Amino acid sequence: MYTGHGGNLEAIRARYGWDPATVCDFSASLNPLGPPPVVDAILRTASPLVAAYPDIECRALRRGLARLHGLSADAILIGNGSTEFIFLLPRVFRPRTVLVYPPTYRDYTEAAEAAGAVVADGRAAGSRGDLAFVCNPNNPTGTALDPNAVRALAADRPSTLFVVDEAYVDLSDAPEAFSLLSAPLPDNVIVLRSFTKTYAVPGLRLGYAVGAPTLMVRVERLKEPWAVNALALAAGQALLECADHARAGAELIRRERARLIERLGALPGFHPEPSHANFVLVRLADGLHADAVRDRLIEDRILIRSCADFEGLGPAYIRVAVRTGEENRRLVEALAVAVKEPVWA
Repeated sequence: MYTGHGGNLEAIRARYGWDPATVCDFSASLNPLGPPPVVDAILRTASPLVAAYPDIECRALRRGLARLHGLSADAILIGNGSTEFIFLLPRVFRPRTVLVYPPTYRDYTEAAEAAGAVVADGRAAGSRGDLAFVCNPNNPTGTALDPNAVRALAADRPSTLFVVDEAYVDLSDAPEAFSLLSAPLPDNVIVLRSFTKTYAVPGLRLGYAVGAPTLMVRVERLKEPWAVNALALAAGQALLECADHARAGAELIRRERARLIERLGALPGFHPEPSHANFVLVRLADGLHADAVRDRLIEDRILIRSCADFEGLGPAYIRVAVRTGEENRRLVEALAVAVKEPVWA
C-alpha cells in the first residue's frame, strides 16, 4: 500500500513519542479553523448509535446532500471518504487505460494499477482512455480548471468516464466557479466530494460521489456494505448546516495564502507558485532536496509534504498547507533559520 500521504501524525507519535497536539501539520491541507463545534457535540451525544447498524443506504445524508446540490438522492452515494470511490470506480468500470494528468494526486495511479489498468499521461497528444481522473483544484499544484473546459472535454470524449475530484473545491478561491456541481452533470462525469478538507474531519472518513443515477447503480452493486459508520453519518448531517464555517475557512485561506506566498518568496532558495487552493507548491533552489527540508522541519515539530514522489515534480518541490497566521509565521521562521545552517549552505 502506498503510504506517502500527508497528515500521518501517528507515525510521528510512534517514531518520536510526541503528542500530535504539539506538532504543526502543514502536510495535510485542511480547513485551518478545525472542525466546527457541532462535531464535538455530535460525538459526545451519539454513543447510542454504536449499538445498531448504520443505515446501509445512508438515506438521510443522501437526502440532505440532494437538497444542498439540487439533485435527486439516487445521483449520490456516500463513501468512507472520497478515497473509497477513487479505488472503487476502476474496479466497477474495469477500464483498460486510465488517464491521469501529472503532477497530480498519487492515489489515482495506485487505484488504476490495483484494478489492472494501464496508466497513461492525459496530456500527451492523442491520448485516449476509458476512464480519466481530473483533480480540481489540482493537488499538489493548486491550479484550477474552468468547469466548462472539463465539460467540453467530456463532450468530446463520450466513451471516457471522467472522475473529477473536488476534494479541495470548498476551500478554493471560487467554489461555485470551479465546481461542476453548479450545473447538470454530463452522463460520463462523476464528481467526488469530501467532508475531510472542508470541515477538517479526516478521522471521520466521509465523502460522496455524484453522477448520473445509471452510473451510481453500477457503482452501488460493487460498493462494500456498511462502509460508512453511524457516527460519521450523524456528523455529516450536522455538517450540512455548517456552510458558514466552510466559507470562513476559505476567507481565512485567501488572506493568509497571499501573505504566506510573499514571505516564502522572500526566503533564499524558496519559490512559491500561485495557487487557487488551500495549499502552496514551492519550488526549491538547486542544492535543496525536498526530503531534507521535510526532515529538518520535523526537528521543529513542523510537518510539510515532500513532493519527491510526485511524477513531474520530484525532489525540487515541497507542498505546504495554508494555516492560521500564527502557524504560517512559525513555518516561515523555521525555514529562515534552517536555510542558514551550514548543511544547507
